[in-house]
Amino acid sequence: MKVVNCRATLKGIVENKFEFSHIVCGEKFYIGKVSVQRDSGVMDSIPVIISNRIVSNIEELEDGMNISIDGEIRTYNVHKEHKNTLQVFVFAQKVEFFDTLYYQNEIYIDGYICKEPKYRTTPLGREICDFIVAVNRSRRISDYIPCICWGRNAKYVSELKTGNRIVAIGRIQSRKYKKMIGEETVEKETYEVSFSSVSEVEND
Repeated sequence: MKVVNCRATLKGIVENKFEFSHIVCGEKFYIGKVSVQRDSGVMDSIPVIISNRIVSNIEELEDGMNISIDGEIRTYNVHKEHKNTLQVFVFAQKVEFFDTLYYQNEIYIDGYICKEPKYRTTPLGREICDFIVAVNRSRRISDYIPCICWGRNAKYVSELKTGNRIVAIGRIQSRKYKKMIGEETVEKETYEVSFSSVSEVEND
């Protein structure tokens, strides 16, 4: 039986038309974004990759369509301008369309802390912890997923060590930030999983 170490469920709105990304063994993959609203009203803009074997008319998808996606988070490094940039996206394994708008953003991860957690307090006094989780796939492939947690969970994760296995539930979110490139300020967007529940488990 296949072991599933990552599950992603998104329900939201097609944000832009899906464009051709790449082809593998004759199978075409397209990338676009899906908007999902948080309980707070903030919208997350999540990159999604879909195969034309799952949605045959994928190029015909229109902005504003209600969409449901089941899949998993995937990551890969892109070498650009003499440095590696981590690309984070949801890889769709099942896609459905529906008439009534309904938002859902749920991520389940079973993986290993592979970068020492960094604990800090924000200027507003909130506790936060950043870390990377390695999630194993088949064929000895791993995805390295940027993660954050808050409050008591942040303190808890900060005391874990590299190599510790965790099981966690949360949401994938987008975050915009500004970066100086030369003399120009450029707005960029990054993606991470924000955990609401996390616990250490014993390695098998």
